[in-house]
Amino acid sequence: MNQKCWFIFNQDHHLGPFDADEIRSRFHRGELTMESQLWTEGMVGWTAYRDIEAFHKTGEKKAEQPPEPQWKKSLQEANRQLDQIEPERVQKKLASLPRQEEIQVEEELGPELKVVEEFLALEEEEELPPPLPPLPIEEEEAVEIHEDEVPDFLEVVPTQEEMVEDHTGEFEIQALNEEAPEETETDETAPHPVRWWSGMILMVIALVALIWFIWPKKLVAPFNDLSDAQRSVLTHFAKNAPDKNWLFKLMVDKEKGKLFVAANKSDRAKLTVHMRGTPDKLLSLENSEMMATLDLNDYFGSSSELTLNVGTSIAYGEYQVDISGRTSGWKPRLMSLLNTWPVFKDMTFVKFYNPEVIYSGKLMIFNGSQKQLEEKLTEFSKAIENKKVMPLKDQLQSLQSMYAFHQAIKELFIDYLDRITKGKSIVGFERKYNLEIGIPLSALILENNKRSVEAMNVDKEQSKQYDVLMRQGKELGSIAADIVTRIKKMGKLRSNDKVKLHDYFINRFDRLELEMKELISQKQNAIQSYKR
Repeated sequence: MNQKCWFIFNQDHHLGPFDADEIRSRFHRGELTMESQLWTEGMVGWTAYRDIEAFHKTGEKKAEQPPEPQWKKSLQEANRQLDQIEPERVQKKLASLPRQEEIQVEEELGPELKVVEEFLALEEEEELPPPLPPLPIEEEEAVEIHEDEVPDFLEVVPTQEEMVEDHTGEFEIQALNEEAPEETETDETAPHPVRWWSGMILMVIALVALIWFIWPKKLVAPFNDLSDAQRSVLTHFAKNAPDKNWLFKLMVDKEKGKLFVAANKSDRAKLTVHMRGTPDKLLSLENSEMMATLDLNDYFGSSSELTLNVGTSIAYGEYQVDISGRTSGWKPRLMSLLNTWPVFKDMTFVKFYNPEVIYSGKLMIFNGSQKQLEEKLTEFSKAIENKKVMPLKDQLQSLQSMYAFHQAIKELFIDYLDRITKGKSIVGFERKYNLEIGIPLSALILENNKRSVEAMNVDKEQSKQYDVLMRQGKELGSIAADIVTRIKKMGKLRSNDKVKLHDYFINRFDRLELEMKELISQKQNAIQSYKR
C-alpha cells in the first residue's frame, strides 16, 4: 500500500502516482471527497474513494513487503556492526586513512555499486504501473469552463513536487484557459435558435394584428334575447347610420326588463339612458319613467336592469329618450396626449375631438308600427272613459247635487231666521226641510255609501272618494239638525240672538261650501285629463 501506485481522476485528466498515505492525507486536507475517483493496478476501472475498503479499515496490519534483496541485507549488517564500534575508534581510524586509500576503497566498491544500480534499474522496470484504464465519461451534465471558474478548478491541482512527476494536469488546465474565451465568443456570434424562433413569432403576431385591423369584420348585433328581425334592424342601423354625430337605436324587452342599444360609432363609451313617457302617448293610466346604465363597445351595448323612477311597470307607448356619457378606451387617451403636443393640438381631428356623448330622441315601446300605436291609444281612451271617467262623472254629479242641497238649506235658514220672533217658530223650517231636502239628501248619502263598499275590493281610491261624498252629505244634514235643535230651545229672539245664530251657521255653511267647490274642481280636471 505504501508504493506509489494510486492515481486520482481530476475532471478530465488523472494525477499520480501516489502512495496510500498521500491519498489519506489528501482526503483529510479536503482535497479529496468520498466521491473522488481512484485507480490502482488490479482494479477494473475508476472507483469512488468510499468504495475502497483499504482506506477505511483501521487496526489492520500493513500488507507484507516483498523480500528485501541480498545487498540490502549486507548493508544493514554492515551498519549494525559499525554502530557497535566506539565512535572514538572510528574517528581515529578514519582520520589516519590516507587519501589514496580512500580512493582505492571507492574503486574497490565500484563493481559492487554497479551491480546495485543495475539491480535497482531492473526492479524499477518490474514495478512500473500497468497502463491506466480509460477516463470515466460523465453523462449527467456537461461542464463549461470559463475564466471566472478557473480559481475553483485550480484548488485541486497537485503540489509542485507532484506536478514535477506528472505534468499532464497542468498542461490541460492551461489549454482549457486558452480555449474557453474562444468558445464564448463563438456562442455570442453564432445565430441562436431561440432568437430565430422569437423573431419568427413576432413576425406572425404582427401579421395577425395587421389582418385583424385591415380585414373587414362581419358586423352583427350580439343580442341573443332578441329575435332575428330585431337584431337585423339594429345591425342595419349600425352599418348605415351616418357617423358625424352620435345617433342611437334602442329596443326594450318589456317582459325581461332589458335595454338594447345600437350606435353609429364603434367607440367604447359608458352611457346613462333616461326614458320619460310622453303625455297622452302611453297605454297606461299612470306615467312611466325609466333609467339604465350600460357599456357601449363596437357599436352595441345592453343593460340587464331598467330602473323604474316613476310608475309600477314599463308601459307601452312613446318615450322621450336622453342619453349622456363619455367615451373610454385608447382613443380618448390618445387624443388627450396629442392635445398636449404643439405639433398635433391644432390638427382638425385632435382639435374638434369631443369625448362627450349627448343624444336626444324618441323611443316607441310597442310591438307594431306607429299607426297601430295610434289606433291602440284611441281604443285605450275609450276604455279609460268607461273605466275611469264614468266613476268620476258619477262623483261629480253627486257633488253637484249635494252642493244644490247645501245652497237650498242655507237659503231656507236665512229666510226663516229673518221671519221668526220665537224659537218655537223654527218648526216651519224643519217641516219644509224634511219634505223637500231631507229625503233626497238621505238617499244620496246611502247611494255613496253603497258605491264605496262596492269599490273597496276593486279600486280602493274610488272607494275613498265615495266616502268623502258620504261624509259631506252627513255634515250637511248635521247642520240642518243643529239649526232646528238650537233655535227651538230659545224663547223670544232678539236682534242680537239672530245675529249670533246667523254668523255661527253661515260660517259652517261657508266652510262646507268651500270644500265642495274644491272637490268639484278636482273631479272636472280629472275627467278632462282622461280625454284625449
